[in-house]
Formats: sequence, C-alpha cells, structure tokens
Amino acid sequence: TNMACSLSCCGSFCIFVSAICAIMQFIIYGLLNSNSERLDIGVSEAERKDYAKTPLYTAIVYVGFIIISLICIVGGNKKTQPASFENVHDREVPLDEAESARLINDNENNNTYESTN
Repeated sequence: TNMACSLSCCGSFCIFVSAICAIMQFIIYGLLNSNSERLDIGVSEAERKDYAKTPLYTAIVYVGFIIISLICIVGGNKKTQPASFENVHDREVPLDEAESARLINDNENNNTYESTN
C-alpha cells in the first residue's frame, strides 16, 4: 500500500505545526498569567489567572504531540532502512529474467481486478 506521505514525513510536518502551536499557547499563558492587558480576555486579574490554565493545558497537549511526532520520525527512519546491513544491489543471487522483466515493465502487467460490489 502506498501512502501519500511516509511516517517520517508526517512526523516532520506534525512536529513543525505542533511546535508553533505550543509556543503560541505558552506565550498566551504567560501573558494571561502575568495579568497583561494586551489580550482582551477577562475583566479582572483573577479571571485572567483562571483563564491562563486553558492555554497551559493546551500547550502541554501540543508537547505530547511533539513527542509522538518524534516517535513517528524515528520509527519512519527505522522502517525505511533495510533489515540487514548488506546492500540490496550487491546480491550474489541475481534475479531471474521473469522477475526482472516484471519489475522493469510493471506497466505491462495485465492483471485486472474487479469489484465485488
């Protein structure tokens, strides 16, 4: 099965987006927790401190996404490496001609698949 994006590609994109979102949430948390009036959130200092918990929790969730993204990147890189250290192209046993032709001329494959519905 071919995926539009590999596991490491998906992890890289997710870590980029999650890092931006986490930084933004930590900044909003800092502004609200320090009673900054730059954000028009809350009427009093007590309300702003109460509202500061939400971006803090959200930032922690994004840090969790960053960790998951790192796991995807590492897992995707391990998946793409061959299981052994030998180079696949330096095989001692050559491919037979039928297999070589099928690999080279894959578009000439006459297999048809019908829907069961």
